[in-house]
Amino acid sequence: MTKQNKQFLKKIFTSVIVTLVSIITSVIVLLFFSDSENIFYDKLFRNFRHFSFDEDPIIIAIDQNTLNEFSHIVWPWPREIYKPVMDYLGHCGADVVAFDILFTTPGVDRINSGGAMSDSLFAASLANYGRTSLAMQFEDSSLTKTDQLLDGFLEINKNIPREIYHEYRKASLPIEIFQRNTRLLGAVNIPSTSSGIIRKLPLLFQYQGKLIPHLSLSSFMLKHQIDSLKFNIKTNSIIAGNLEIPVDKKGYFHINWYGEGGVNHSFRYYSFANILKSAIAWETGGKPIVPEEVLKGKTVFIGAIASGLLDMKSTPVSSSEPYPGVEIYTTMLKNFEQQDFLKQFPLFFWFLILIAFFAIKSAVWQSEKFLPAILLSVVLLVLPPLFSIILFRSYSILFPVVAFESGLVLDLVLSISIQYLWAGQKNRKLRKNFSRYLEPRLVKLVADSQGTFETEGNEVVATVLFTDIKGFTTISSTLNSKKVVKMLNHYFEEGEKIIFANNGMLDKYTGDGLMALFGVPVPDQQHAVSACKAIMDFNSQQEMEIDDGRFEQITTRIGVHTGPLVAGNIGSSRRVDFTAIGSTVNIAARLEQVNKAFNTTNVISADTCDLVNNKFLCRDLDYYMIRGISEPLHIYTVLCEKEKITPEIEIIMEMHDKALVAYREKAFEKAIILFQNIMEKFSNDSISEYFINKCKEKMS
Repeated sequence: MTKQNKQFLKKIFTSVIVTLVSIITSVIVLLFFSDSENIFYDKLFRNFRHFSFDEDPIIIAIDQNTLNEFSHIVWPWPREIYKPVMDYLGHCGADVVAFDILFTTPGVDRINSGGAMSDSLFAASLANYGRTSLAMQFEDSSLTKTDQLLDGFLEINKNIPREIYHEYRKASLPIEIFQRNTRLLGAVNIPSTSSGIIRKLPLLFQYQGKLIPHLSLSSFMLKHQIDSLKFNIKTNSIIAGNLEIPVDKKGYFHINWYGEGGVNHSFRYYSFANILKSAIAWETGGKPIVPEEVLKGKTVFIGAIASGLLDMKSTPVSSSEPYPGVEIYTTMLKNFEQQDFLKQFPLFFWFLILIAFFAIKSAVWQSEKFLPAILLSVVLLVLPPLFSIILFRSYSILFPVVAFESGLVLDLVLSISIQYLWAGQKNRKLRKNFSRYLEPRLVKLVADSQGTFETEGNEVVATVLFTDIKGFTTISSTLNSKKVVKMLNHYFEEGEKIIFANNGMLDKYTGDGLMALFGVPVPDQQHAVSACKAIMDFNSQQEMEIDDGRFEQITTRIGVHTGPLVAGNIGSSRRVDFTAIGSTVNIAARLEQVNKAFNTTNVISADTCDLVNNKFLCRDLDYYMIRGISEPLHIYTVLCEKEKITPEIEIIMEMHDKALVAYREKAFEKAIILFQNIMEKFSNDSISEYFINKCKEKMS
C-alpha cells in the first residue's frame, strides 16, 4: 500500500470516528438534557411567536384597581359579591364562565351579611347561569383534609390509559352548595418543575373514582356541550367531541404560548371592578362601563392578577414579568379552540438530517481546504436554528436544535483540532529546515504562512509611550559593564510588567528606556487611559537595585502622544518585526526629552490629555516648540488620578492656572509674582521655576 493510500485511509477512519462521536453526543443531549432544548424553545416563544390579538376568550381580572375599589372588604370576599357579576354575564349572553378562584370554605358572617346567605346567593346565580366551571386543587400534603366529591361529575372512560390521568387522594373542593350548582369542576394544579418554568400541564385527574379535567378542558367541554372524554392510543390524544388534543406519555399538554402575559398583550382583560359597576348600572337602568356586546358569546375566565393575591407564575414568555395564572388556562383553551398545538419534529427524520449534515461536512474536510471547510461548518451551524425558527413560526413545530448543534460544535472542534495537529506535523518539518538560518519568530511566521506574509502595516489611532532613566549616565559611570547590564535587566523586567499590566505592547528597548504601544495590535478604546495608568505605575517605582545590596533613587521620565500611526509587521522578506512608525511615534519620543526642560517625570500631548482628562488631573504646560515640528505643541503633565487628588494638589492647580493666565496675557511681572508664590509655598515646584525663567527671558 502506498504512503498516499495510507494517508487517505487514515483520514477516512478519523472522519468516521469523529462523526460517530458527534452523532452519539447529539443523541445523548437529546435524550438526557431536555432542559437545554426547553431553554431554546423559550427563546422561540419570546422572540419569534407570530400571533394576532383575540377577543375570545376574555379575562375578568381581580386586579389592583379592583382591590383598591374594595379595600374596605377583607379578602376573601363574601360570595354575594359575585352574584351581580354572574347575573350580568348571563344577561349579556356570555357562553361559559370559569372561576380560577377556590371556594373551598363556607362564607363567614360579616357585619352586614351572613356567610350562609352570601353563599346561597352565589350558588343560586351559578344554578341560574348553568354553564360554569369552578376551580379545585389536588393536594399531596397529609395536613389537607379529604373533601367529598358529590355525584354527577364525569365517569372515568375505561379506554383512557392509567398513566394519562393523575390520581390523588386529597383535594380542596368547592363547598357542597357550590358543587351542587356548578356544571363542571376544573383542576388548577400546576406541578412543580426543576426550572420553575411552566411549559406543560396535565389535563386529566382522578379523584374518588371520578374524572376531573383541567379547568381549561372543562371550559372547552362546557362551551361545546361535551359530556365525556375518550382517548386515541394511536395518536396519544385525548378526544373531546370532535377535537383530538395531543398529550405526552404522562398526559401532559404542551402549551403553545402567544406572547407576554397581562393586560394589552394576548387577551382582552376587563377589571372585575368595572364588570361589577356595569352589573349595578344595568340593574339600576344606567349605562354599563363594559358594554353587553363585548361579553356576548364569550368564554370568560375570572381570576386574580394582583400581585398581592399570589397567582403569578413563571413561563417561557415571562422572562421579565410574572405571568398571570388565569391566563395560562386561557391560553390552553385558545390552543384547543384553534387546534393550535405544538408538534415535535419526527425524530427519525431529525436523525437522517443529522447524518446528512455530518456526511457533507466530512466530505469537505477531507479536501484539506481549511477556509472552505470552516465556512461550510459555520453555514451548517447556522442552518438548524434558522430551520427551527421557520418551522416554529409557520407550523408550530419544535425542532431539537441544541442536540443538533451540540454534535456539530463538537464535530467542528474535533475536526479543527485534528487538522491543526496534521498541519503542525508539516510545520515542524518546515521549521526544522529553516531554524538553523532564521530566528524563531520569523521561522514561525514563514511556517504558518507557507512563505507568504504581509509586510505592510495598517494605519490606526493609538498611544505611544517612551521612557528614559533620569541620570542614567551618572549612575552607570560608577559600575562595570556587567552590573550595568544586570541593573538594566532588572529595570526592564519591572517596566515590562507595568506595560503588560496596562494592556500595552512592549515594542522595543531604547538604550536605558523602552517604547510601548497602547491600542495595538489589540484594539483598545481606552488606550490613552492605559498609557497614563502606566505613567502612574512608573512613578511609583522609587528605588532600583544597582549593585548587590545597594539601592538608589531613580526617576523614569516619560513622553506620551496619541495620534495616527502605521502599525504592523514591518520589515524585509527575511526579517519582520511588529512595530509602529510615523510622526506620532516621533513626537512621543521628543516629549520624553521635554521632561528635562521642566524637570518633570512625564509630558503628554493635548491629544492624549483630551482622552484622559475625565480620569486624570493634568497640569497645563502651555505650548512648546518640539524639534522636528513646525508649530508649537500644547503639552501637559499628569499629576494623579482624579480620585486621588489631595488638598496640596488642588492648591497648586489653582495657583498655577492663575499664573498661566497672566503668562499668556504677557503680564510677565504679574506672572513672575504668581509663580514665585507657588515656589514659596511649594519650594520644589520645578514647573513654576521654568515659567519664571521664561518670563525673565521675554522681559529682557
